[in-house]
Amino acid sequence: MRLHMQWALAGAFMLGVGSVMLLLAPIPWVAGGGTAAFVLRFPAIAIHFLGWMFLLASLIAVSAMPRFGEVRRNTGRMKAAWGLSVFGTVVGVVTLPAAFPQDICSIICLSVGTRLLFGFYFPFVPSVFASAVVGHALIFRSEAGLVASGPSQTLDRAGQTLLVLAVVSLAIQVAGSFGGPAYLLAGLSSIGYFQAATGLWRHLRARLRPTAGTVGPGLREVPGRGPEAPSPGPSPSRRPTRRGRPPC
Repeated sequence: MRLHMQWALAGAFMLGVGSVMLLLAPIPWVAGGGTAAFVLRFPAIAIHFLGWMFLLASLIAVSAMPRFGEVRRNTGRMKAAWGLSVFGTVVGVVTLPAAFPQDICSIICLSVGTRLLFGFYFPFVPSVFASAVVGHALIFRSEAGLVASGPSQTLDRAGQTLLVLAVVSLAIQVAGSFGGPAYLLAGLSSIGYFQAATGLWRHLRARLRPTAGTVGPGLREVPGRGPEAPSPGPSPSRRPTRRGRPPC
């Protein structure tokens, strides 16, 4: 289970880093500056892909373990959620020209959706990233059932944050208000991803921390004095003989 949690932590962290890049990219443009910072979308796409692969590795790791009861049910939910994130993202990318059919003409006329697609601006579009965010939210909420109560609450809040963001983002696009500040929505998912990474880290740290009375091999915990080696047995020269006398 530790290997599964380590891969999940790496995935949540990488998704958070990629989302931060998506948040930083449009800020100068939204503030009235240029579009040079949009170049960050390219490493953001690559980092998000790594995050997805790390989450997949975590599912492969947990699948190789014996699973019973709640662990088996949560593992099934996480696999389905990961598949949803991939399928929904592919559908969102493919349907971009239909979602934004308005034409923009320069040398040639292309729809807004086509320009978003081939210009690699699709990570900012809610109909593309929302399904991925929902899938990841469901994964983290399922992870909450596999960890201790404190980290579980953090993971549950991370899932809620991502779900709310996905719903709000889709509502903005459906209302026809996508543009300008709406390009910041994809980057705001970093809040939920870093929340999930924090919960997973807290769980792993708690499992690595030694408990009282298990400070090391051959050591025992002495209150107020720390670990102490056990008292050695009597010297062989002082061990009683069969008659109860020490040997000469």
